Amino acid sequence: MAASEPLLPAKAKWLDQNNEHRLASSFNFWISNDLASYNEDVQCLSAFSTVEGFWRYYSYLKLRQAAAVGCFQTGYQPKWETFPATGARLGLRVRQGSVARRLWELSLLAIVGDPYRLRDDVAGVLMTRKPGLQIHISFWIKDGNDKYKVARVREVIKHVLGIKDDRVLTFQFTHTSARNASASQTQSGDESNENPKKENEGE
Repeated sequence: MAASEPLLPAKAKWLDQNNEHRLASSFNFWISNDLASYNEDVQCLSAFSTVEGFWRYYSYLKLRQAAAVGCFQTGYQPKWETFPATGARLGLRVRQGSVARRLWELSLLAIVGDPYRLRDDVAGVLMTRKPGLQIHISFWIKDGNDKYKVARVREVIKHVLGIKDDRVLTFQFTHTSARNASASQTQSGDESNENPKKENEGE
């Protein structure tokens, strides 16, 4: 009687050398503790490319009260100045609390797990804590000029987060945001050197 063939290959293609489950893309977690100096303060905290790697770092980040946390594909940074010129973002604001935490986690899982095949269109997602107990969650789109892709990403976000009203999601081009931030910084510097108000990626 011939020997039975193994049910699974010795090394499954979805496992890496450490027997961890590969993701479709590799990512970096970014963190900032100071929105007032975001561009100088934001830094890459960790890189991961497996399911297990994501949960290790995410579990650690949940214990920290950072001003901003981002999860972006390798090669992209949560900075308007370095993001593609055609880039854009879709964002929403929500009050801090259990609902905000759940929406943030759902946003991360949609990008990292990629069940909706967003990896070619969305570079990452950023969460910032705003004054007045507000949380801002933004999805950074690689090509904001492609109306079809933007519309599809919008519909996926609405489905994932349970959003019914289109007006909840705001759209903004990267180059417009960068120009506004630069103008705001220049004007603030001219008006006062004591406590300049600085606009940044988290706005």
